[in-house]
Amino acid sequence: MTLRRVFIRAAAAVVLTAPFLAMAQQAGKVHRVAPSLCVELVHAEHTPADIDATQAALARQRPNALVASLTGASYAQRQQIVEFALKVRLPVIYPFPEVAETGGLISYGVSAFDLARHAAHYVDKILKGAKPGDLPVERPTRFEPVINLKTARAIGISISQSILLRADRVIE
Repeated sequence: MTLRRVFIRAAAAVVLTAPFLAMAQQAGKVHRVAPSLCVELVHAEHTPADIDATQAALARQRPNALVASLTGASYAQRQQIVEFALKVRLPVIYPFPEVAETGGLISYGVSAFDLARHAAHYVDKILKGAKPGDLPVERPTRFEPVINLKTARAIGISISQSILLRADRVIE
């Protein structure tokens, strides 16, 4: 599943990130893809303290779509972000399947629970004497697309059959 297939009709989208280097790099990747999709992207940063102001600005801008990058801090605010998107009927793609499970429209990424479980294995190795610098860097290998059709109906959009077939899970 690609952003191109999901947001093919979006003319203006916002990439919502936290003001950290990793999030900026992630947003940069999305910005590089945007011209090939004929999508104008705007980058909006937020912190947990200013999420209300960011949401108010987004409501005024009325983008066609939102790409949400959630950090640990903003992950805790995921329900607030989901409720905002429903209220203003904004299609949003999230990086964690758990967000689609709790009302987000679409997610494509690694389970936050799986990431935490994997981190616990590293902590266990370190506590048993392994040197952190000797441990290999591992990247996730399973990215799970999840689509919430209930949310799609609530915001008034339809998801094509080709996208639904690519999803690992479709929430009715």
